[in-house]
Amino acid sequence: MKFMEKIWTKSGIIVIIAGMMVVCGVVFGITVNALGKGEIIAKNVWAAGVPLSDMTQQDAVDAIKQVYGNYTSEQSITLSGGGITKTIPLSLVGAEVNFSATAQNAYDIGRSRSSGWFEIVRTYVELKFKKIEVPLEIEMDAIAFRAKIQEFANAVDERNKAYAVREEERELWINTEALDGLVDVEGTYQQCLAAICGGEPNEAQVVTAAGANNRAKAELVRARIPHEPVDATVQVENGEVVFLKEKNGIDFSIDELKNALNSGDESVRVGISIKNAGVTESDLRAHVFRDVLAEYTTNFNEGLIGRSQNVRLAAKNINGAVILPQKNFSFNETVGERTYATGFADGLVFSGGQVIEGVGGGICQTSSTLYCTVLYADLEVVERHNHNFAIAYAPLGQDATVSYGALDFVFKNNTEFPIKVVAETGRGTLRIKILGTVTEQGDEIRIVNNTISTKPFITTTKPNPNTNATKDVVEQAGITGSTVDSYKVYKRDGAEVKRVFLHRSVYVPLEKIVLTPQKSGGKTELPPVAETPISEPSTDEPPAEPE
Repeated sequence: MKFMEKIWTKSGIIVIIAGMMVVCGVVFGITVNALGKGEIIAKNVWAAGVPLSDMTQQDAVDAIKQVYGNYTSEQSITLSGGGITKTIPLSLVGAEVNFSATAQNAYDIGRSRSSGWFEIVRTYVELKFKKIEVPLEIEMDAIAFRAKIQEFANAVDERNKAYAVREEERELWINTEALDGLVDVEGTYQQCLAAICGGEPNEAQVVTAAGANNRAKAELVRARIPHEPVDATVQVENGEVVFLKEKNGIDFSIDELKNALNSGDESVRVGISIKNAGVTESDLRAHVFRDVLAEYTTNFNEGLIGRSQNVRLAAKNINGAVILPQKNFSFNETVGERTYATGFADGLVFSGGQVIEGVGGGICQTSSTLYCTVLYADLEVVERHNHNFAIAYAPLGQDATVSYGALDFVFKNNTEFPIKVVAETGRGTLRIKILGTVTEQGDEIRIVNNTISTKPFITTTKPNPNTNATKDVVEQAGITGSTVDSYKVYKRDGAEVKRVFLHRSVYVPLEKIVLTPQKSGGKTELPPVAETPISEPSTDEPPAEPE
């Protein structure tokens, strides 16, 4: 009998376990079926106040868009505390609602593969009694958002004066009464993020040190003060160079500050260590724009009034331009659109294989002169285009044509210091200099332009519309075409140490047009002449400036 009782006991346990498994399986099946009816969202699921029950994901996207379609472009967060108020538009930090991701999160309620079935059952039971809110999925520039909160925190610090770094005394002074108003930047960021994702940005709360323990307060103070030094630098504001003063690195013991705060005194002091910045403002002022990196001069015919006006105006527009290290200079962006309203006049331009009058004609002499200067300054060329036809004011291979909205001349400041463009016009001259800082003696630079081949122009004659004409008149001068390879040659102590290929410039021939007296009549074209290869020895001599 005892033997049979044991068997029965074991069998009973097995039966009970099996029964429980069956029941759980049934419950699980019913729950999953209840939560996931086909491809719809479970009942009682909301997204930031938008009901999504029994919707497909696409319907949910549409429903959320209807409420939050203009959310980030219209809403802002206002931070207030310590007598300071700052409003941060969500558009300013690039905030956008990811509608698809929000709908997906709503759809995943009760379906997450990472959740066990007990969690799914719990979710099912929870949805029977209350709604589940899914926050909006917000994409934004978190770094920019934190920076805006930090600006607010700094303004509060400046007003409340809770602490002060006294470098000469080598101490950190703390006003313990004002310390409670210290803004917790990360805590405030999290509060703002939760409010934005919840669809209630106005409910964002500023988190301060009030209520925090003394160690947490000490850590907030330490987070405010830069540990590593920051070198002095410059930035450009409204076209002017602004020097930003250096900041020394400051460090102190958090435990020492915590213990000082435990004293309960109205103000406390702790010692600091200082790590000096490597570049001070005075150092920077002494170095910035100290040296002439390169200069180049071209000539223009002052008798061509419109063209001269354009050359001078373009030079004026680029004069004083400052390019920070690793930043680009765009000729088109700096000079602007060439229109009569912006002061440009008509001048000769190449268009459709002819020389015609056009607004801004001659401006390419300014861009080409700047390009030559950039080459000798050994700056990085980002974008450059040669003319279709050869020009006379710069060596072939050293021109840079521009056309607003189409062709640009762009170069990069690949030096460690800011550089400045200085453009000056005189009586028929355009001189451009690039000022910067020479940190070490570099190699001498020469630009070598090798003509690979030439192609003569053809001459076309046509009747002169002036019936009284008695001799031939050249309506358009011809220009020989050519192909030119350009190199940058580096020389040290008179010897070449490196040669870098820059580019190949292809100039097509420009037709010569001669008007003949009408009695001659007709149209004559000289037969085209085949390209003539030219073998020229490489020369290291600097190219001569045009006459």
